Amino acid sequence: MSDESTSGEDEPRLAHGTEPDTALCQRCGAEFEWTEDTCPECGWEKSAWVSEGRYGLGKA
Repeated sequence: MSDESTSGEDEPRLAHGTEPDTALCQRCGAEFEWTEDTCPECGWEKSAWVSEGRYGLGKA
């Protein structure tokens, strides 16, 4: 199966190797573009969430 992800090899990816067009802010629930790192509504940073891993259980 080929991986058509636009992410770099070491970057976190979704299960099927594709990125969504939009994301929901984990703080306020506003929808914003996945390619943006910060929620325009409240300033929540997607990169911090990605680096911490699911449920805050990132690699130590």
